[in-house]
Order: sequence, then structure tokens, then C-alpha cells
Amino acid sequence: YYHAGWTREPVANAAKHAALVVNSLAELVDVVRDVKLYSDFATDEKPLWECVHTSNFSFYAGAGVSVPSHLSEWESHYRPLLAKIGASYLSNEADLPEVVGMLSARALRARTVFDNFRLSFKGADLRPNAYHYSMLRSAAQHIWTSNYDDLFEKADMDARTIRSIIHDDESLLKETASTRVVIKMNGDFEAARFRDDLNWGVVFLQEQFDRAEQQRPEIWRRFEDDYRHKSIIFVGMSFRDPVLRRIVAVARQRIPRTQRNHYILI
Repeated sequence: YYHAGWTREPVANAAKHAALVVNSLAELVDVVRDVKLYSDFATDEKPLWECVHTSNFSFYAGAGVSVPSHLSEWESHYRPLLAKIGASYLSNEADLPEVVGMLSARALRARTVFDNFRLSFKGADLRPNAYHYSMLRSAAQHIWTSNYDDLFEKADMDARTIRSIIHDDESLLKETASTRVVIKMNGDFEAARFRDDLNWGVVFLQEQFDRAEQQRPEIWRRFEDDYRHKSIIFVGMSFRDPVLRRIVAVARQRIPRTQRNHYILI
């Protein structure tokens, strides 16, 4: 465990568990260059640094990358929303997809959930941060994200990196294999539309997570290709993240061997 020392949390973890505290991004570059992070396969022993230089890697951005933009942190973002719709009593009992799934069992409450969460991910005052710009400007062809906000879109307009933003299978199939893309694996609320049958065009509720591989097969197939053949660097994710848990479950079932190691920055 290497701790990102430029953040202020979790300080207790750094003090107790970190093998190394990295105090700047420049130091992180030195760590990646000097530490040999080899694959398990003797025929493919390439350090992560070489994967970066050959563009043979992808990023996966979780909710943590939006925290510096004042989004997607449980206490400041999700808990107040649940309180607003009268469901704060559920906030400690289950993960967010399970909570909002229970709340959406009735159509009227489901509409309230949809409208409130949709509004919460938008706002002119919400600005991208260094995570968004750095990933967009990187050599990675694919940037995967489970985030519902529009911060990658705003960063792309600012930096003019000319990446296509993919929300669904249809938009992914229109792109050529060489196109640099941001793939919103669960879609987002901007492109979503409320329906009583919960087919919103976004993966948010537990039921929608359960159906995602069948309803978004091209996105999952493309992700499995990256998982097999590239190093994926997961940024801003928690082991409690339902997306990460699903990825691990799919990998165990369908992708027993990969050509690369994957890394998670938590």
C-alpha cells in the first residue's frame, strides 16, 4: 500500500499501514519507474512504466475523483439527498444502489428519487479538477468511469482533448477502434429518462445493476477486452463500490487469466 501523501485522508491508514508515503505526483512517477510491477506470466514481464509509454493501459475513474469537485462523497452528497426524500434512516443499512432500489419500489417515490439525484449531479458551480484533466490528457485510449456527473465533459470542453463521450452501446458502436473515448459505463442522468418500468437508460438502482450486462452488452464486452489485454489503473474507488465488486465477479467467471496486472489507487 503506497499512500498519496498530498491528500489529507485517511491519515490513520497512512500512519499504520503504508509501505511508502508518496508526497507528490513527481515522486509517484519515480515509484512507478523504479518498482518492477511484473505480470505473473514469464512471457509478458513488462513493468507498468512500459505499459504507460506504449499506451497499453486504461484508466477507470470512480466517485473519488469527483470529491475535490465537491461531489460523490457520502456525507456531503448522498446522505443529504436521502434525508431530503425522507429516507435518511436507510443510509447506514445498505449500499446506495440497494437503498435507492428499495425507495423506487413505488412509482411515485421512484420519480422523486430520479429527479432529486439528477439535479444533484448538475450545476454550473461544479468544476472539473486535476484528476479529470490529467486523465483526459493522458495517452490512455479508453477512460472508463462509473460516475454520473458531467465533469469529464466539462474538462474535455476546457482542455479540447477531443475525446468522444460514450453513454450507451449505440454511441460506442458508432466510434472507430482508434477513437479516444470516455466510456460512462453506467450512463448518466443527463442522457437518462424516467420510466415507470425503471428502464431509465442509466444504471443506478440495484435492479439496473443486475440487468446491466444484458442491457449494455457492447460496453461490457469492450471492457472485458481491456481487462484481458491492458493494465487498468482504477482511481478513486472503494472496495465497497458496487461497480468494482461486479467487475471482480465478472472477472472470476469469464476472465480467469489476463495478460496484465491491474492497479487500484484508493
